[in-house]
Amino acid sequence: MNMRTRLSTFVHLIGLSTSGVSAPTKLTIVILATLAYGQMTYGQTPHSVVLTWNAPVSSPVPVAHYRVFRSRGGRPWQVIANPPETTFTDAQVVSGQRLRYQVSSVAADGTQSVRTPPTPTVVIP
Repeated sequence: MNMRTRLSTFVHLIGLSTSGVSAPTKLTIVILATLAYGQMTYGQTPHSVVLTWNAPVSSPVPVAHYRVFRSRGGRPWQVIANPPETTFTDAQVVSGQRLRYQVSSVAADGTQSVRTPPTPTVVIP
């Protein structure tokens, strides 16, 4: 299996608040947590791509599941899975496809982190 590594960081946004009594209104972005996902690793076989990533180091809100996105041949990103663990195997691949992946974390209330940077293009043999 060909293994590659990618570093990435996530930021959860939980909401916006306004403050101040006079115009203009001050806009403040409240940061839930910076979720440090150490190494995101992927490997491929002729029939699948295996993605593995690290869970957040710390967060005041637990992760309920993750969301895996895929782009085929430069087409728009699609959600392909919502695994509860930090690994996912994409078995819906075909020889010759050019794929890229991203992952985000999702809290129980549905709040989603920003996505990882895309993996380099994975070409299915």
